[in-house]
Amino acid sequence: MNDTHDAGVPDAREQLAGLNFALLLVGPDLSIREANPAAESLSGQSARRLVRRRLLDVVQVDDERIGAKLVEDEAEFVARGVEGRIEGRPLVLTVGVSMLVNHPGWRMVTLAEGGPSEARAEDQSARGLRAPAVLAHEIKNPLASLKGNAQLLASTLDEGKPKQKAVRVVDEAVRLEKLVADLLAFVRTGELDRAPTPPARLVPDGVEVDAGAAPATWSLDEARMRQVISNLVENGQAAGGPVTVRIAAEDARLVIEVADHGPGVPAEDKERIFEPFFTKKTRGTGLGLAIARRIVESHGGTIVVRDGTSGGAVFRIEIPEA
Repeated sequence: MNDTHDAGVPDAREQLAGLNFALLLVGPDLSIREANPAAESLSGQSARRLVRRRLLDVVQVDDERIGAKLVEDEAEFVARGVEGRIEGRPLVLTVGVSMLVNHPGWRMVTLAEGGPSEARAEDQSARGLRAPAVLAHEIKNPLASLKGNAQLLASTLDEGKPKQKAVRVVDEAVRLEKLVADLLAFVRTGELDRAPTPPARLVPDGVEVDAGAAPATWSLDEARMRQVISNLVENGQAAGGPVTVRIAAEDARLVIEVADHGPGVPAEDKERIFEPFFTKKTRGTGLGLAIARRIVESHGGTIVVRDGTSGGAVFRIEIPEA
């Protein structure tokens, strides 16, 4: 493996350590040669104890066909909802295998808990949004496997066109991960975790806030409302900063206004921008504002956009007392 890398760029081991799914590097003799921290967590064993053990002694699957594919030469696949055991512990897994280019017999095995049953559970909680939920869950784990392999490949290549292509694959995988995360956030439902929250705490650091008329606290799901305000601030900064936020209590309602100095929103788009997948950004998912409206409405509130008095757009949120 070529260990040369740019100063400040995480090396291959650091990248593997950052993956949130279990990854095992398996040699031609089908023994485990490397295991990342997520694999340690999933198996309950340290990497030192996993290395040199045979793959099928650590991972057993009930489906004989998948078990055979795990050790088959040149077999590459992703299987979801696989019932099996890791170190004897029963699990439902998503299992992936990718062969390493230019290293015959070497393979990367990825393991993640969950499968179709997980997708169905979340899917049922958001009726009418079944397709996005299923789609997101179906591609989430294979996409993570693709990104992990592309990162590993990029770290082993010298500068040049092959490395640039591998980096481009990583960049696109990151973009698709953002889309998947947004899809899952959009279909997310469940009880709000409301508590008395200082509204000014929702605003990201470094943003100008007028909280002179703000209430001391308001009953909010802080994590979800922080997501809403962060999204509006990021959109405003992309449209044209600086962004300012005004917080006040008006007629027994919490009012939060996020104003930018961009070109504003065309009249014909003022309602459409809150629809899922509507975007005019080259690389946008079109879900940020749809998620924001969903969260605000779950609080019994409203969110609208209007023109600013001196240009730009002003997004106004109103949330009644709980």
